[in-house]
Amino acid sequence: MWFQVWREEGNREDARRVEASCPEHAAKRWAEWVDSWGSDYTIVGGTPERVFVAPDEHGSEPELFEVHGESTPTYTANPVSTE
Repeated sequence: MWFQVWREEGNREDARRVEASCPEHAAKRWAEWVDSWGSDYTIVGGTPERVFVAPDEHGSEPELFEVHGESTPTYTANPVSTE
């Protein structure tokens, strides 16, 4: 399903189309895109964003969501040959 997502202080004309299973998932996907697109990762850095999410249909009613993020450490280990 397709949704339109835009910042609370913006308007629907600024919406980004996001494919997701539900409005909450659309808000999360939008946040992931915004953080990676800007390379600032402000949401993951602790600054939440409020966004409207609406089905991508004319006249659909938006829901307001506040999205948060958190960084999760990821570690890898690879064997090293000492020979």
